[in-house]
Amino acid sequence: MNYIKVNIRTNIKTNNGCIKHISQVTKSEMFSNSPQKYTRIRMHARSIAVKNKMLESCSVCGYSLYVECAHKKSIASFPNDTLITVINDPNNLIGLCRNHHWEFDHHFLSIP
Repeated sequence: MNYIKVNIRTNIKTNNGCIKHISQVTKSEMFSNSPQKYTRIRMHARSIAVKNKMLESCSVCGYSLYVECAHKKSIASFPNDTLITVINDPNNLIGLCRNHHWEFDHHFLSIP
């Protein structure tokens, strides 16, 4: 079995250069107009999901070879003043295989 090293950074340098604890950082502070604007949020989400053992198997079919971290409520749907800890709350994350993640993102699959 492969193990992923989990490194959840608790202090984040925001786009205006300030250092803040992750619990105080909002979506808008994570990026400005970066082409990779959601990357840091997704990386943090994956770390949370791994820590909470949510990526051991797909929540729909049980496939366990490759599992992705999905947001039940999309990152884009949150207002910019939303804290990252709210967006990446374990209740908003789910482990899905690549096929079910695609189906979920394209509204062919609904997850409560």
